Amino acid sequence: MNKYCSKGIYEPFIHLVSWLLLILFPFVLSWSDSASPRPLIGWHVWVQYLFFLVIFYLNYCLFIDRLLFRHKTTWFVVCNVLLLSLLCFVLQYIHDTFRPQSLPLIVEGVSMPPHHPPRMGKILNDLLFMVMFVGLSMALKIFLRTRQVEIRNRELEQQRKDAELKNLKHQLNPHFIFNTLNNIYALIAINGEKAQQVVLELSNLLRYVLYENKETFVPVEREIDFIKDYIALMSIRQGKDTHIDVSVNVELCRDRLIAPLIFIPLVENAFKHGVSPIGESFIRVKIVSPDAQSISCTVENSCYPKGESDCSGSGIGLENMKRQLSLLYPHRHKLNIIKTEAMYSVSLDINLENCTNS
Repeated sequence: MNKYCSKGIYEPFIHLVSWLLLILFPFVLSWSDSASPRPLIGWHVWVQYLFFLVIFYLNYCLFIDRLLFRHKTTWFVVCNVLLLSLLCFVLQYIHDTFRPQSLPLIVEGVSMPPHHPPRMGKILNDLLFMVMFVGLSMALKIFLRTRQVEIRNRELEQQRKDAELKNLKHQLNPHFIFNTLNNIYALIAINGEKAQQVVLELSNLLRYVLYENKETFVPVEREIDFIKDYIALMSIRQGKDTHIDVSVNVELCRDRLIAPLIFIPLVENAFKHGVSPIGESFIRVKIVSPDAQSISCTVENSCYPKGESDCSGSGIGLENMKRQLSLLYPHRHKLNIIKTEAMYSVSLDINLENCTNS
């Protein structure tokens, strides 16, 4: 939300500009004929402006809030009819009592009586201006009220998104730990020394997952280092028949910010579904920055889907990733998944513009 467009500054500015224009308007008309400039407008005109102010602010501060916005339309109309009738009567009395004396007109040497506009025409003219100020107060009040509702709705939506993102992170962190502990459990039976090494590596990763990603976004360079460490950790328990290829080149966007753990579900799924204990397997991870505003992650792996009995993770990581993408990168990401009998390929492109923690 732009603080300079808030009610505290935006509303007084509109009032100030509007009334300045209204006050200056008669002076412009008064001096529009440069050949015969007229004197300043009379005091009775300022009284008329005072009545316009009364009409405007009685509606703006009282009638609209307490009657119109509370669906008491009949009372709103009645109050304005009474107010306009009273002020119109008083204004007409002032016009009649303090009307400046007009000199007789001389036409071809013949003196003509001064011309005054019809009384009813003057009343209708005053009444028209008063109704116009009622309409102006309604228009401004409804405009500002609509704007405040929009700002409040945006704030509520942002609060909802922040709460949902926190909830997703709280789900994702245990999910990540759960998958890694499953790997350690399997590794203990194969190689106890490697299992000890994995526990040490896991402590470093958990420090990042639990403590260093409190912000909505983190530097791309730090996130890439985490992914590399995670792949290295997962590679320890893999056999020689599993070929792992990692290619990373994010020099163009290394100082940009990105959502933490946004690529991890793709890598996790590759190790979970792409490795066979009895056959040749491959995992290829490629992360590049096509330009300074975007990053692309492509993960390809051999396809060995787990059976229904293996419910580790339950697919929560990928679903959380999709939801985070929709919240953090609406219309600024592209997720493509290609699945065949031999290979599973997923690519995620993200536009990193406008990613800030403020």
